Amino acid sequence: MLHTRKQFANILGITEQQVAVYIGRRKIIEVQDGTKRGKKIDDELPENIEFMETKRLKNELISSELSNVPIDGKEAVERARAFENMRRLNSNKKEIEIAIGNEEIELIRLKKQKILGHLIPTEIMKTLVGQLGKSIQVTFQQAGEDVLMSISKKKNYPEKSK
Repeated sequence: MLHTRKQFANILGITEQQVAVYIGRRKIIEVQDGTKRGKKIDDELPENIEFMETKRLKNELISSELSNVPIDGKEAVERARAFENMRRLNSNKKEIEIAIGNEEIELIRLKKQKILGHLIPTEIMKTLVGQLGKSIQVTFQQAGEDVLMSISKKKNYPEKSK
């Protein structure tokens, strides 16, 4: 039978947003319903049946564990602290994953700039600029000597011996 996202969420006891996430992860499969309204979820598809069974078993397991275990005040506080620690660890893990992803994106951007010629390797440029500077100095010195030689020839000064 075909269901909208809202109906399917109500059947499973989850939110529509969770259904959208599961669809994005391809845990739930949507199909065209033959009308212009768009896609619907078929509860007879093997993937969707498997997801529904898994969700049902998980809910039963959680509810049976919670109903069978009496909780006193200290244990409740310990569980809350453990849950908070897990939440903090998951948050830190996500932050690290995001930072790694950002670094990978930056590396890819730099490689692309290098390939396109927007970014020049500095080591190569240091030697090139150094060689160019020395070449300019030598050329300028030679040109200066040539000018002095031509002036001295015009004025008949004796050549300087080397």
